[in-house]
Amino acid sequence: MVKEKDIDVIGKIINDTYHIIKKIGEGGMSRVYLANDISRKREVAVKVLKKGSFSKNIEDIIRFKNEANIISQFDHDNIIKIYEVGDYYDTHFIATEYIDGISLYELLKKGNYLSNRQIYKIIIQLASTLHYIHINQIIHRDIKPANILLKDIKNNISIKLIDFGLSQIREFSSIDDPDLIKGTFSYMSPEQCGVIRREVDERSDLYSLGIIFYQLLTRTLPFEGDSVNTIIYQHIAKKVQFKDKFTKDIPEIYRKIVLKLLEKDQENRYQSAAGLVKDLKKSNMGRNNFVPGLNDKKIKINYRTNLIDRDKELEEIKRLFLRSNKEKKGNLCIINGEAGCGKTRLAHEVSTFIYSSNSAYIENKCFSGNNIVPFQVVKYLINIYINHFNKYSPLKQEDIRKKINENFRELGQILIDFNPLLKDIIKEYEPLAKLEPEKENQRFLMVISNFIQELSIVEDGLTIFIDDIQWIDESSIEILKRVIFNIDSFPLFILSTCREEEKGGIFKDEKLFDTFEIDNNKIFKVNLDHFDHRQINKFISNILYEHEDKILDISNLIYAKSNGNIYFAIEILRQFIDERIIFNSNNFWEIDLELLNKVNLNDLTINLT
Repeated sequence: MVKEKDIDVIGKIINDTYHIIKKIGEGGMSRVYLANDISRKREVAVKVLKKGSFSKNIEDIIRFKNEANIISQFDHDNIIKIYEVGDYYDTHFIATEYIDGISLYELLKKGNYLSNRQIYKIIIQLASTLHYIHINQIIHRDIKPANILLKDIKNNISIKLIDFGLSQIREFSSIDDPDLIKGTFSYMSPEQCGVIRREVDERSDLYSLGIIFYQLLTRTLPFEGDSVNTIIYQHIAKKVQFKDKFTKDIPEIYRKIVLKLLEKDQENRYQSAAGLVKDLKKSNMGRNNFVPGLNDKKIKINYRTNLIDRDKELEEIKRLFLRSNKEKKGNLCIINGEAGCGKTRLAHEVSTFIYSSNSAYIENKCFSGNNIVPFQVVKYLINIYINHFNKYSPLKQEDIRKKINENFRELGQILIDFNPLLKDIIKEYEPLAKLEPEKENQRFLMVISNFIQELSIVEDGLTIFIDDIQWIDESSIEILKRVIFNIDSFPLFILSTCREEEKGGIFKDEKLFDTFEIDNNKIFKVNLDHFDHRQINKFISNILYEHEDKILDISNLIYAKSNGNIYFAIEILRQFIDERIIFNSNNFWEIDLELLNKVNLNDLTINLT
């Protein structure tokens, strides 16, 4: 792909204000120039985004500009001052204060090492800055050494955090340079990688800060690789370890703090930058014998918790996956239950385990009324696989191409006709000779189903997740039936969620297993029920980050009105907190009974259906 040529801006005046003098820096997404602000008679830095490096989605651009405008109102010693965000021809620019310093990335690249005292000063300033932006409802999303400017390194080291909002518009598919891959994906939290279904929040910034803390202490990154997929896999699955070579002088409490920051699960990390700041200050006072994050508190309720009381079901699905992945005996597992009982949440927990096993994973969600397009689900799954394939190293891509082309040869043209994006993997051939309509259809179904099975072989294990399979289109069902017929001969795991009671879906008034003929070696079913009172209490306790015995009144209320439906419980709790019916006073959760009596809870529950 030929990249668009960028405009030479040196010597030009941008927006009738900024006279560009010289280039002072360059990254994967932008070039930075020293400029004169003509009207205010001051030196400024102007960052001009490279063409092709940013999203052209208008919503992304609006979010980016809105966030930059919010940051421009901040007055904080460690945050770069933004003067203006604007458009220049068909790209964007950001004018900021000019800092005569060096980025942390440049410092590390030169091989300069910092003392524990200097490291402490950098990390405490970063943590304090994150606390400031987080309480102002801003998440940076791109904490890395290149976005940290340093001043006065030898004496009283100080930092400036830059590049707010750029992660909103970054086009990650344009990153192919190994250094850029390392400099971007090495600092991403597991939930930012786009593989596991977790919301990016303030704790994502804290994870990235943990990577930097580790790097400063050990002079190396905890996770490295030559491809995006390799690095992402390690973020999700690999346990952080301190390497012996550089760790003898690292204070033990620093190790504990770093490991707390780098927990895979957000619920197990620091919940706030304020909690991190407190622990850093304790360590600076010589206190080393304490548990990091012990008195930390959430700064925002996010209504997602660790998986509650689904251990038995989770272990059964893991067993089925391992049967497929390790023993090469594929199967279909259907998580069945009524709406709101946590089927998709359980499936996402499974997906994290699957990805941590370094197995290829693709997914799709079906929707009611959206199952009239033939083969819609299968086409979408192939698109997702192609995106997955594009993140592999060139060597692995070529190996997959060779195996698939050897297997399908001229039949590969059927696959390209079905999905033209497969040209990146499959060679083009002349159109095949036409057969009788029925034979043509049978050949087509055979090739598509064989392709899915073949992917499981070349990947040495493939998982397909189909959410709400009751809404799948009938054509995709025909493919699925063929795949399942001898699935136990392939390392293929198909996981799905289903509401068997749903009327009007692909199963209509039939039972699910009338559509897929039951086979004890190929198709398995896991049933989920709604939560009982004990489970709801545990669930609410996790959301509110409070001991179970201290929120019994609240959980009693939520259980009575939700009947154990997890979705209803979340939405009722969310509305009660938003309307201050449930509130936190002096670190204790309370119920405003006067406001509660004014709410028609029956109407609330009806509105949630």
